[in-house]
Amino acid sequence: MGVAPSASAVSRLNQTLTEQFEAWRERSLLSHYRILYLDGALGVDLEGNKDVLARRPCAEEDKDGWSCLVQDLRRRGATQMDLIVTDGHDGLLAAVASLFPVTLRQRCLMHKQRNMMNAVDYLINCGCFSDNLAPFCWLHSKRPVPHYVREILTMFDPSMSTQM
Repeated sequence: MGVAPSASAVSRLNQTLTEQFEAWRERSLLSHYRILYLDGALGVDLEGNKDVLARRPCAEEDKDGWSCLVQDLRRRGATQMDLIVTDGHDGLLAAVASLFPVTLRQRCLMHKQRNMMNAVDYLINCGCFSDNLAPFCWLHSKRPVPHYVREILTMFDPSMSTQM
């Protein structure tokens, strides 16, 4: 059970944690990162080390909200990114385009996969998707991909089965 902390002890602990968080949030960053993942702000430095660069509450995922976060990274020294990985959100894309216009950008494959699976689930559930193609949508299948490709092509053109 133990002893309940006093109100002043809780207050001191809270003050200490707040000060540590503010120091972390305002710390200087490296100037150059290989990759910046922006569904949050995770940087990968030139040696491959990962570091959470920022944590900010944002009411809206609009251009202004993301611009604020990206500007903060630049203000703290992170001015060169080799690649920025994002989801497909319009506000984030606009912020990145305005603040890092020449930096290469890649769509996050996990977000892309989730979006595709949501669409496929919808198509299967609404009956818009052929039952014959449904098995091809599940990524956890143990059947090799070439087998799927052969099956799909054969459904549309039976002569394809002999060409593979």
